[in-house]
Amino acid sequence: MFLISSCNEMDTDGDISIMGFRLAEEIKSYIGRNVDDEEVIINFIGHSMGGIIARAALVHLGKYKNQLGFFFSLSSPHLGYLNGVDTMIKTGLWFMRKMNKVKSLDQLSLEDNSKKEDTLLYKLSKEGHLRHFKKVILLSSSEDSYVAWHSARI
Repeated sequence: MFLISSCNEMDTDGDISIMGFRLAEEIKSYIGRNVDDEEVIINFIGHSMGGIIARAALVHLGKYKNQLGFFFSLSSPHLGYLNGVDTMIKTGLWFMRKMNKVKSLDQLSLEDNSKKEDTLLYKLSKEGHLRHFKKVILLSSSEDSYVAWHSARI
């Protein structure tokens, strides 16, 4: 069975932790309607920010931590957009953040708090939810101008 999430489809400018909560609620609802809790194995496939939202959802899925199969992310900025991003892309991200006040871009740029230890991405790294998966695959490309390969592969 597959859940193709749609809860954040038209709302990715907000807080990633809220998007993670919405995803977790969508997953729990889907499981409740379709499968017995004890029998479910949860796998994630996330592209770009979807991989980060999936990690944020894990905070709310502790009940299933022993039922996590694999986590696969494709070009997800796990370390944010601090370094290694094309100058033109970095300029575009800066402009978007200044013009639209996009909270998720602030979080991905580690600009959501003056102390780096209090930023969302830093906190997600300390949660350590990825260790509960049987397999973790982080895919990146050295030719990706949006997400630096070292960020996508942590």
